[in-house]
Amino acid sequence: MEQTQLLLNPEAQCYRDYGPAQAAVLKAPAFAGAFAFLTVPDRAAVEAMCLAADPYGDDPALVIGDTGSAGWAGFLAVSSDPALRRSLGLSAASRVAVVVTEEATDAAVYQGIVGRAP
Repeated sequence: MEQTQLLLNPEAQCYRDYGPAQAAVLKAPAFAGAFAFLTVPDRAAVEAMCLAADPYGDDPALVIGDTGSAGWAGFLAVSSDPALRRSLGLSAASRVAVVVTEEATDAAVYQGIVGRAP
């Protein structure tokens, strides 16, 4: 299985070649056009959660829960690696949809991670 290590978090992995189970998922109509999948460790999701809560510049702050931030973490990892961006065909003209699956469902956990209430 071919994998590319990402710069944002060296434990994150992007796969362009995958097994039968992943191939079946990517062939589903909901994933039309998908050709790769990404795994990220918990630490990357936590980093993404903190970045969403305290973004750069004028970007609005977002409250994203620890599980919901995995997609955002994957995008951050891919976008930080020029070779991987080229491999996936991403450019400044690309449009990327990041699905956030939850907000802060546990205020105490969120505050413990981010340092402030949701």
